[in-house]
Amino acid sequence: MVLTKHDLLAMLDKLSTVYHQPKDTDVTVLADIWHRVLGGYPVEVVQAGIDAYLASDARYWPKPGEIRKLVVAAARELQQVDASLRGRYDRWLQSTAVGDRMPCPVCGATLSILPTGRYGVQHDARPHDAAGVPYHGPRAAQGAPRAPDPAPTPTIPPSEPEPVQGILERLEPIATPAEHQPDTTPPADAGDAWEGP
Repeated sequence: MVLTKHDLLAMLDKLSTVYHQPKDTDVTVLADIWHRVLGGYPVEVVQAGIDAYLASDARYWPKPGEIRKLVVAAARELQQVDASLRGRYDRWLQSTAVGDRMPCPVCGATLSILPTGRYGVQHDARPHDAAGVPYHGPRAAQGAPRAPDPAPTPTIPPSEPEPVQGILERLEPIATPAEHQPDTTPPADAGDAWEGP
């Protein structure tokens, strides 16, 4: 997501908790100036640059150019990660969306039936956290063994529901209690031998 002035205002507010803002400066004017310098970068990269400045031993409010140098370094670092594991994860995520059952390149999780009964990938968060690669979907329980992948279930195409009137016409009439009473009339040829029901 591309950096907006609203994002910059939040970041400048974060900086002002540690450093004194320049005197007699309107924050919105400051955000406009910083946006002209940093506006073409993604929010995550600018935030990484500001976090790097906060983690440094700097003692004064930063100039936009100082943050830009840190942002460029953070962008290079993210591109290297993206080219390796993060890029492989993103490609895997797209292929999983279309039904590929390959394991996650970071944690080895595969598409399976989740405890909720839905298909999904239950990632192990530890390798993702260690590699700095975010994951989508629920996380696996700590130390829980992975269940084997179930056999794929066939999909049955939905059919048109039958109209209620058609179902009612096929039903046999329900017998009333009088219809369930045994026939007590003796057969015509039974004579005196008939003992009844």
